[in-house]
Amino acid sequence: MTERPISSGERGLAGRLALSRLATRASMIFERGWPLLLPLAVVAGLFLSVAWLGLFQRLPDLARIGLLILFSISALAALFALRFFRIPSVAEVDRRIEAANELLHSPVQVQTDRPSGAESLFSQALWREHQKRMAERLSDLGGDRPRTSVPDYDRWGLRAVVGLLFVTAFAFSFGPFGGRISDGFVASAARDSVPPRIDAWVTPPSYTGKPPLFLTADVNQAAQVFSVPEGSDVSLRVTGGTGEETLSYADANGNDRAIEPVAPKGATPAAAQPGSPAGLKVRQFSGKLNNNGTLRLKTGEDDLGHWAFAIIPDKPPTIRFVGEPKRAVNGAIELNYQIDDDYGAAASAACRAGHRA
Repeated sequence: MTERPISSGERGLAGRLALSRLATRASMIFERGWPLLLPLAVVAGLFLSVAWLGLFQRLPDLARIGLLILFSISALAALFALRFFRIPSVAEVDRRIEAANELLHSPVQVQTDRPSGAESLFSQALWREHQKRMAERLSDLGGDRPRTSVPDYDRWGLRAVVGLLFVTAFAFSFGPFGGRISDGFVASAARDSVPPRIDAWVTPPSYTGKPPLFLTADVNQAAQVFSVPEGSDVSLRVTGGTGEETLSYADANGNDRAIEPVAPKGATPAAAQPGSPAGLKVRQFSGKLNNNGTLRLKTGEDDLGHWAFAIIPDKPPTIRFVGEPKRAVNGAIELNYQIDDDYGAAASAACRAGHRA
């Protein structure tokens, strides 16, 4: 049996039919799936709204856990409904197209059906003629829009209330009182804890004329090693910590030296500080830096911070004569000399045995 050539009209019909089937199948999948997904979307929207409105932050742990359990059970129940979902078959799609376009005698299904019984040349020709006549009805073939059954289950339109609440909560979350999604899974004790504030600075000796170096300033966060003059004072203050912090200094030879805490100078009671919580603990340390090493702050086994130092040695000043001594006009001896020092000499004096000039 020779194959019958396919005309351009048949190709156009096949293309229109394929597009109609694709659009109708998508509509049927949406109208079958959306009612099953809507309960899950409502539960998720309510959970996000509660979190973004900051309600989890204000609930005690017992109520927060109970609300999480309620949301979990609701989500599982919503997922259980998905077992009823079915992908539409080809026959269902064709019948939907025929119903949407008000086509009689199944002209869409005829295009893919085959006659039953034994085939002959006459029956094949008759069937092709029937398909041709049915195809003439498909010139203005179109798809169908989805028709969900959601309004039948939600006659009061409560799903719109959840949508409005979701949008409002999302906008509210960007404000100062907004919450986060993770608030539902964080205990109130862990959420209310505030990390301690650490202030560390190095004060060079006064004769160097160098300003203090703030180790914890934002501009120094990326610094790997701090170069400071020998004999500098390092100070560190921990505010709001546990009160059990320890500070140690390990030099380049591996010798570890503990720096003992000192009483904070000019400390103000926490209750008297505006905005400070009652019982705020302040722990301060102070020590000298004379060798290269690393300063490390710890609480228990936790490392709160560390800073490496390269010590600039303080070389003694040098003095030398510039030229030979000579007699001044008034008969005194005139001495010309030069003083060199790392940070500049403050004063000098010429001395002779037992006297200072």
